[in-house]
Amino acid sequence: MKLKIEDILEKAIEQMRQGKDIEEILKEYPDFAEELSALLLIARRMNKMPKPAPEEDSIARTIIQAKAILEKEKRVPFFKRFFILQPTFIRAFAIVLLIIAIIGGSLSISARSMPGELLYPVKRFSERIYYALTFDKDGRIELHIKFADRRAGELSYTFNRNKRVDERLLNSMLEETELAYNLIESVNEEKAFKLYKNIADINDAQIKILKDIKNFACVCDTVLINRALDICQKRCRCLENRLKSGDNVSPCPECGDSCTCW
Repeated sequence: MKLKIEDILEKAIEQMRQGKDIEEILKEYPDFAEELSALLLIARRMNKMPKPAPEEDSIARTIIQAKAILEKEKRVPFFKRFFILQPTFIRAFAIVLLIIAIIGGSLSISARSMPGELLYPVKRFSERIYYALTFDKDGRIELHIKFADRRAGELSYTFNRNKRVDERLLNSMLEETELAYNLIESVNEEKAFKLYKNIADINDAQIKILKDIKNFACVCDTVLINRALDICQKRCRCLENRLKSGDNVSPCPECGDSCTCW
């Protein structure tokens, strides 16, 4: 399967996070070296930048300009577009990275978008890039918790709009919660307790949303909801016992060594 520049960039940023030099990374992807060089330098500078407060008007104008550039390129004849495709991609991608730099951790504009809206793909793409640029484990756990909360809100939104359960959002919600939980094992007990509490709160919110959806769901979605509820309720008991014991290294207090909660 042909590699895509965005997939390669994500892997390259992860390698850079682990301490690998940019020149070494570029040698692994000689066909994309020119594009990656500029983008990785931007990513490295972004990681060192202080996170400014978001300016929504500036972000909105930047997004409009990016859209205008892409619309203009669509009107260019194919043979001309072929020769300027890579520079256009780099410009558009640099604009996306600039947006992420401007809005920092809050991702304020696209963060409020929902599935089916114009900025929702920007929201999901921004999450991937921002996660790749978050180097500390505590920060990554908090991001997984934040993303799980977002997927829960989006699940509720799409159900209220379409009266159907979006299975991809449902699975993503459960997966983000699981990823957050699994990363806690490597942090100290004091931080672990706080993070377990945050996950427990998110899990409780997910149970409430699933129960609300179940009251109005069609029969064909009931199996999905019941499966998710069963998982969340097992996790609830697991987290309650974990918080009472204050132990984040022993076997799962709910099911022992062969944990099925996560």
